[in-house]
Amino acid sequence: MEDLAMRTTTFDFAPLWRSTIGFDRFFDLVEAAQRAGSEDHYPPYNIERLGDDSYQISLAVAGFGPDDIAVTAEQNVLTIEGQKPDKEQREYLYQGISARHFKRQFNLADYVQSRTHRLRTACSASNWLAKSQRL
Repeated sequence: MEDLAMRTTTFDFAPLWRSTIGFDRFFDLVEAAQRAGSEDHYPPYNIERLGDDSYQISLAVAGFGPDDIAVTAEQNVLTIEGQKPDKEQREYLYQGISARHFKRQFNLADYVQSRTHRLRTACSASNWLAKSQRL
C-alpha cells in the first residue's frame, strides 16, 4: 500500500463574509476547527447526547484529583484545565499514567449552559453536563 501524506485544506471565507450577515461566529468556529487539527489530543474525551436538550462531556483524567482540575465557562467556551502539582517525589518502576498539564476547550452554542461537574475517581473520568435552553 502506498504511503499517503495527510493533506490539510484551508478555506478562504472572504467571499462569504462579503455576502452574509450574522454568521461570523460560525466562520470563527470553522476556522478554529481547522487550526485544531494539529493540536495535542490529550486527554481523550467523549461527547454524548443524553436527551433532546442535554449533553455530557467525559474526560479520561487518571491521576488527577478534584483539586487538580479547574472548570470555567465564559462567553460560550467551556474550558477544562488540569495541572498536577509537583509536590510528591516518587520512585516509579513504571509510569504509564500521564500527569501532564492539559487544557481542553469546547465551544458551546448560545443556548447551551454548563450545569454540573463531578469527578468520578473510581473510573478516573470527569464528567460535565450541559443543558440547552430552547428558545
